[in-house]
Amino acid sequence: MKIIATDLDRTLLPNGNHKIDKNAYSIFKKEIKKNNIMLIFVTGRSKKQVKESMKKYDIPKPQYIITDVGTKIYKYENNKMLQMSSWNEVLENDWEKLRGEKINALLSDVDGLQLQEKAKLNDFKQSYYTKILKNPDLLREEIMALLKKNNVPSTVVYSVDVNKGVGLLDVMPKSGNKNAALKFLIKKLKVKKSDVLYSGDSGNDLSLLASDYSGILVKNASDDVKRRLEKYRKEKNAKNEIYIAQGKDGLNGNYVSGIIEGARHFGFFGN
Repeated sequence: MKIIATDLDRTLLPNGNHKIDKNAYSIFKKEIKKNNIMLIFVTGRSKKQVKESMKKYDIPKPQYIITDVGTKIYKYENNKMLQMSSWNEVLENDWEKLRGEKINALLSDVDGLQLQEKAKLNDFKQSYYTKILKNPDLLREEIMALLKKNNVPSTVVYSVDVNKGVGLLDVMPKSGNKNAALKFLIKKLKVKKSDVLYSGDSGNDLSLLASDYSGILVKNASDDVKRRLEKYRKEKNAKNEIYIAQGKDGLNGNYVSGIIEGARHFGFFGN
């Protein structure tokens, strides 16, 4: 079985400032069914927000959903999201008995961080708003050094909400990121890495776009993300192939059109 794992915001969902092809979702649904593709959502959204997006947009139903930037995994069955407790156990091992509020206390003196709303936080994810930064790596490195000093194995991810014009920074256990969560799930499903395709558009997709799977960067991804992806892949010595959608075959390459274009390139969809 082949798997397409995809980010939601501004990747599968057309909630950005770029034009969407009206027939793209219809094509995507037909290709998913025709080619017997398993669909996995990998998102920064919470369970509630995912449900809202599935109601609002005409997107196909997934078999699994990774939410909260990789800190929760759900099986989607009979219109219900059933949480996988085995993933919680992995994250518990990373942070032991630490909880989000303790992480927040450690970072209280870091300039430029504003804690996000309670609904966007959980035991394994503390999320902050920041200014849009020209060099977010400086902030990431400052926070990583502080957490390391306090013996807290963590992942720090920076991305941008282009619609709100704000930076987003997530602090999670070392295993608590999109890449680790998808890797855990793929191993459970006993699927070959070569049969997995990932699509994304933003900073919190970088670890997956420089991983063991073929990747698609949709056309509407910002120039900054493209630059950061190139740098990140060099740092990680990434060997996987990345396809950057340009717009082909009557589709413009934005959002789900970019996923279709990339899936055709990698042979997951027919031409």
